[in-house]
Amino acid sequence: MVVGWGEKTFVVNIYHTTTMKTLITPKNSSAHLIHRFATLKVFIVLMALWPMMSYSQFSTPGTAEQPATTLSLETDPAPYLYKGYSVSLRFSHKAFPHWSVMGSLFQGGVPDALLTKTNKELGWRNLRFSPSYALFVDYSLRQSGRGLFFGPAVFLYNNYVTLSTTGQRVDFRTAYPNVRIGYTIFPFKRSNLYITPWFNIGKEIQMGSNAARPEPTYQLSPVKYIMAVHLGYRFKFQDSSRR
Repeated sequence: MVVGWGEKTFVVNIYHTTTMKTLITPKNSSAHLIHRFATLKVFIVLMALWPMMSYSQFSTPGTAEQPATTLSLETDPAPYLYKGYSVSLRFSHKAFPHWSVMGSLFQGGVPDALLTKTNKELGWRNLRFSPSYALFVDYSLRQSGRGLFFGPAVFLYNNYVTLSTTGQRVDFRTAYPNVRIGYTIFPFKRSNLYITPWFNIGKEIQMGSNAARPEPTYQLSPVKYIMAVHLGYRFKFQDSSRR
């Protein structure tokens, strides 16, 4: 479930992106402020409750977590709300149990109401991204992969947006390097289903030149962040040496 999606907020699967400056600027409408702080409150409450929800996943005293090679399938439900999709594969090898690598393929869009005020005033509408990609490298504090993790990531967006005054569609590509922190929860005993709320922050950078793009130019936020919740299923590979 996302609590924010798009350029300024994203929804209850939590895809929320905007400038830090925008968050504290009194020029925002009261409706946007109420929505923005509501999503932040939901995220904070969920983060506070998850350690209690996941209490049963912790090892009992005196038992050691055994490293295992795992392959996980994840999805972010938020893009599906905007006629898109999200699919991710995560891999962790038992030789490096604290580390994992994940690749993502996704597509979606941003409701016009969630565009920045500047871009809406310039006449930009219908921001969407065609198939785009992300790569994550995560370090988990526990070798089982449960609990807190953090690491770098980079997104490659294939964006297109429409100028409402002329109807012209403009395509452009951006890169979004960022750092991410999250928490992996297995809420059900004897189940490999898991939930991963996470937050990242970075800067979106345009790839290529503005020369071929019409005026006015679509404005990228100087600081961007995303809050999301992924749903996943983990497969463990049995160690043949123990058979």
